[in-house]
Amino acid sequence: MAPLTLILAGLALVNLIAFAAFARDKRKAIKAARRIPERRLLFWAAVGGWPGAKLAQRWLRHKTYKQPFGRQLNTIGLVHAMLLLAMALGISLLAPAVPVPPRVAAAVPAPSAVVPQAAPAPPTPTAVAPTPREVVVVPVAPPAGGPPQVSLRPPVARP
Repeated sequence: MAPLTLILAGLALVNLIAFAAFARDKRKAIKAARRIPERRLLFWAAVGGWPGAKLAQRWLRHKTYKQPFGRQLNTIGLVHAMLLLAMALGISLLAPAVPVPPRVAAAVPAPSAVVPQAAPAPPTPTAVAPTPREVVVVPVAPPAGGPPQVSLRPPVARP
């Protein structure tokens, strides 16, 4: 199997587990039985099951009023979105962006092999320097009476 297929299959499995964990916790909440810890639910969301966890939260109407939990779940989704964007843009968070080449000592020619060269002649000025332009500020008077008053309402018949 291709690596991408394995990754997608793994993510689908994690999302299914997260959805099932939320469903099981909802069932236990209805029966007033011992619940699944929020930490475990957030774990399944954090390892890649955030879409499944969020879908279960919405469809099953589970853990919607517990705001610390809801904020934590949404933060996990935001981190996942930023990581996907970074991967889409090709930004690596683990390695330097540009590999640093090893430093190699440059070969220096022997002093007898160096041939002196003449310095280049300075350029001769052929173009005339532009003269600075004057900026003239002309005061503009506002229109008399201001902009026309236009109403979009139909006229009202008055007695």
